[in-house]
Amino acid sequence: MGGKILKTETKVKVDSTLEFLLASVKSPASKRTYRTNFHRFLTYTEMKNGQQILDTSPKKLTELIIGYVMQLTEEINPNTIPTYLATVRSFLEINDIDLKWKKIKKFYPERIKLSGQGAYSSEQVKKMLSVTRKLQHKALIQFYASTACRVGAVLDIQTKRPLCMGDLRDMPHGCQQVTIYRDTIKEYITFLTPEAVTALELSFKQRRTKGEILTDESPMFITIHGNPMRPKDVQQIMKRIGLDCNVRGQMKNGRYAVQTLHGFRKRWNTIMKLNNEVNDNAIEKMMGHENGLDGTYFQATEDRLFQEFYKGITDLTIDSAARDQIKIRELEKKAIPNEQEIFEKIMPQVRKELGLDKITPEIVDTLSKEQLQNLVKNFVAN
Repeated sequence: MGGKILKTETKVKVDSTLEFLLASVKSPASKRTYRTNFHRFLTYTEMKNGQQILDTSPKKLTELIIGYVMQLTEEINPNTIPTYLATVRSFLEINDIDLKWKKIKKFYPERIKLSGQGAYSSEQVKKMLSVTRKLQHKALIQFYASTACRVGAVLDIQTKRPLCMGDLRDMPHGCQQVTIYRDTIKEYITFLTPEAVTALELSFKQRRTKGEILTDESPMFITIHGNPMRPKDVQQIMKRIGLDCNVRGQMKNGRYAVQTLHGFRKRWNTIMKLNNEVNDNAIEKMMGHENGLDGTYFQATEDRLFQEFYKGITDLTIDSAARDQIKIRELEKKAIPNEQEIFEKIMPQVRKELGLDKITPEIVDTLSKEQLQNLVKNFVAN
């Protein structure tokens, strides 16, 4: 009695062949997808591990894979079948097993038209804002509508770094610049409209009121427990808001007409692309796209990108009152020419009236100091 109870650790069997495959995959999200798809195929084959798959003859493997494709065709969306098979193919290729994939692909089902490719309208986004009272949720909606960033922008899953308040930089006209995926190879910049900036500031003010000390390292968005918000947190919030106001359309083939977060990205892209004044390469840069060679060689400055963003700011703005304020400000700018324009228009007439229009730089060079002084006195006196 009273002796120590020894705790035994359950050893988890590691499938070395699967780990070899996962070592070739860079993204953590892709690793999870590969692991899930691999185990699904393993379950279908009724094998215990990847080595048994590798020990199977190519002819038998081909038959198994074709049978797997036919079973998947009955169970899932045909458009996703190539994704499931990509894991199997990668596993075999990285282990130097080459099958006749051209033959296998003949059994792939015909793809169906994708749903979920729609974009939110400004009215739908306005409706989303109206169904939530939480300031941070409003700020989230405004943030994604203004920046067109991907859901993962709030927390980089590779570096574990959240989007921080220090990633914001003030810009003209009440806008702000946002650096997405800072200090990574994916880093790029985009911008916030004045109404998005206001929504964020109200959210920050509420956090300060609750006693939080905000610094440049503070996460821009947090959970109710004060932790940095994760992509899946954003997905859940937006999904709930979308369902509450019914803005995602009818479900078809297992999908809604508008994707939860990607609908914001589609809206932003549509608005900017319909504006012929906005540079297409700038649009791709602000969406975080490489855009091929054009994206590589189009190295616009931050100020130049902002100029392109500002061209579409009126249509990106959601609230009609805020949109009207921007239009009024633009009209006022056009109605009052700047000082340089005034000077360039008036000075030629002034010079002519004072008889100075015929005085060239060459003539000035020939004048004595006393003559120049008299010339200036006459100009001031007149």
